[in-house]
Amino acid sequence: MRTAAASPSTRRTASARAGVCATVLLVSLFLTSCGASSPPDAAPPPASDEDRTPAATPVPTPTPEPVTVPTSCEEIYSGELIAALSSKHAPLNDASMADPNYSNTEGVEELLRTLDPLRCTWGVAGPVGIVTGVAAVTAEQSAAVLEMLTSSAFACGDESGGTKCEFRSEGEKEFLLGESHFLRDGIWVSTFWINADITGYTEDIIATMWA
Repeated sequence: MRTAAASPSTRRTASARAGVCATVLLVSLFLTSCGASSPPDAAPPPASDEDRTPAATPVPTPTPEPVTVPTSCEEIYSGELIAALSSKHAPLNDASMADPNYSNTEGVEELLRTLDPLRCTWGVAGPVGIVTGVAAVTAEQSAAVLEMLTSSAFACGDESGGTKCEFRSEGEKEFLLGESHFLRDGIWVSTFWINADITGYTEDIIATMWA
């Protein structure tokens, strides 16, 4: 049996339908492709003034004031030590101690006198007393003091940011005398004592002057 050939109009209709379907398919693929693509990441909004963390302001380190020779003896002691000395070795700066001996060490006495130190004495001229001199020294003078002390049986060592040298001698009839010297920052604290209680004495001066 022979099948009838499709007419030209039938073929054109089928071809047109195929073209429409292809166009629809392409449009569908295009829309699907566009819908599947992710939108570019949105740029973050600019930070507001509230969001910004202010930079830390550096805090300047205070420069300590240089230590100078005090103008009065009351400035070199704590209130507690002044009370203790007043009860045991009064008076302070008695007239009989106007020209005391600062040291029994050769050269030290002479050098300290040339520096015109602040003089602080406790007691009266006699077998009991304390003599302290506070003076400003150059680096060369400080080195000279330490050389004289270390060559004269003093025990020297680093202490409280400076150098401390001490000597104690025991004689007959419980006669005690000694010296303490402290040098730091161009300041020399010299103490000569006889039969006196100087427990914590130089340490108190250091803590008070270099507070």
